[in-house]
Amino acid sequence: MKRLIALVLAVLLLCGCQAANNGTTDPTQPGVVAPPEQVTVYLLEKSVLSDSGFTQYFYDGDYNIIRSETYTIENELMHTTQYENLDENGMFGSIRWVNDGETFDQRTITWRPDGKIQDEQYNSDYSGFRYEYDQEGRLVKKQEYYENELFHTVHYAYDGDTLDRIYCIDAEGRLDYECRIENGRIAEKTYYTPNGYVSYSYTYRYDANGNLEQLEEHLEDYVHPSELYSYKAVTVDAQRAAYLLGQQRYLLSGALEYIAPTEATSAQAPELQTGLTVEQLRQQMAAEGKPFAVAYLGYMNFEYETVGNYIDALGEDILSKIPFLTKIPQSNWIASAYQGEVYCIIPADPKALVEIYTGSYDTTFDNELYAGSSAEPFLLVCNASTPDAELRITEPDGTCTVWNPILDAYMYVQQPGYAEGGRESLDFSPYNEMLLTYYEEMLADPDWTQPSKQELEGTIWYWDAYTLDNEYCLYKISFHKDTIDIVWNTGSGDNYEYNDAKWSYEAGEVGVLTIDLEDFAGVRKYNLLVDWENDFMYIAVDATGKALTWDSEPQYRFLLWEH
Repeated sequence: MKRLIALVLAVLLLCGCQAANNGTTDPTQPGVVAPPEQVTVYLLEKSVLSDSGFTQYFYDGDYNIIRSETYTIENELMHTTQYENLDENGMFGSIRWVNDGETFDQRTITWRPDGKIQDEQYNSDYSGFRYEYDQEGRLVKKQEYYENELFHTVHYAYDGDTLDRIYCIDAEGRLDYECRIENGRIAEKTYYTPNGYVSYSYTYRYDANGNLEQLEEHLEDYVHPSELYSYKAVTVDAQRAAYLLGQQRYLLSGALEYIAPTEATSAQAPELQTGLTVEQLRQQMAAEGKPFAVAYLGYMNFEYETVGNYIDALGEDILSKIPFLTKIPQSNWIASAYQGEVYCIIPADPKALVEIYTGSYDTTFDNELYAGSSAEPFLLVCNASTPDAELRITEPDGTCTVWNPILDAYMYVQQPGYAEGGRESLDFSPYNEMLLTYYEEMLADPDWTQPSKQELEGTIWYWDAYTLDNEYCLYKISFHKDTIDIVWNTGSGDNYEYNDAKWSYEAGEVGVLTIDLEDFAGVRKYNLLVDWENDFMYIAVDATGKALTWDSEPQYRFLLWEH
């Protein structure tokens, strides 16, 4: 029910408004006055969410919205929405949601004289939205508050008279969502996780009059049932139309996020801050009680000579996501060897004592490599061949966290909870970006080639490892002529899982493996390369950032089992 209410109440419409035959008389004739220009306005009549139900909208004789009724898919009334306290222009001043005669939610609305919304308030301690416009009357900012604390800010930018960009920033300065604009309308709206990964998205389709006709939600490879919108056309004078359009934009105030501009010059939007910052990570650590944050940045070879050179070579995708990596001072580059795994470490408290020791699990970690405090992050190079470092972070209150930098069986950062005195860290490793960079490097390596479908047929590939608890993990892929068998065990004894699917492979500039998992996971597409000389197969993440090994930690490199 919440999803239906949210979609009904939240979809900002660029309503079609077209001039009709105005029948203007000659204004130069004495005593003859030209009638007002007549325009066509499209009023939302019904919205249908195929798996949940529908909402019907009702208007008074002047076409002002006065009520909507929301029904379940079984045609049972869920609730009624009342639009009340209409002013002289027909603009509602309050909204009530009613179920079985009881009001379960209400809001107060304030309008500008030109029919555009100014303020929407939920309760007395101020939760709601505030809207800002430029001198030309165009929406440039929408701020959402919760109990008088800023929660989100949506920014609108224009190229000349046309909407060009929309993006939303949360209270911590992170990108919450952004909209792709085509021809002045939103074509796609994408939401992101706090770490910058795609969470889900919406796509839009418009009718011939420019009204939103269909809205689809995409979550990974699953497309949720569409929401469909239908309208009725009415003809009114241009002045009246401005107020009716304001009402319509509110009825559909979330998906389009857009209040139509008047003719005006360009408005400058605030600069968008991109990428993670140290301050954002420290705020997240404080909120989640983490002692430090860590990012695994790959393995550095001798050829880079310094960790600074290695960081510069990480590539645009990683450095745009974590831009502060290039600003870490050389005094905070700590290395136990000239090559090894590279980690970025940020203590939650900049005053914490950071100590790094070298040694081994067979002996002790008692050779001090570094001891000190710094508000800046650290870059640590260690584990040239075997684990050889230990990190100790002592907070001002004396709490000490001990961690041995190491990757787990799935090539993810192993949490310090395994060590005595350890607490779980905040992992902000750019795993997907590293894999895409690695794939590009392999394309230039002559050992890695794109196989043909015939070469893959009859082959079996596998990946296996032991967990820290000595549990055996296996992932096996068998290519048949038309189907692919996938068997996996994530360390649960003999508890294997199995899935089969149709598959195809198309070589080109980039080889693409397509797997149709139907109801289980839909159609997946992966870039694929094979090193026949060393019996390796590499399967990259798909377009959504998901690996083929969906039910375990992602794996990308497989060994040839049988050919």
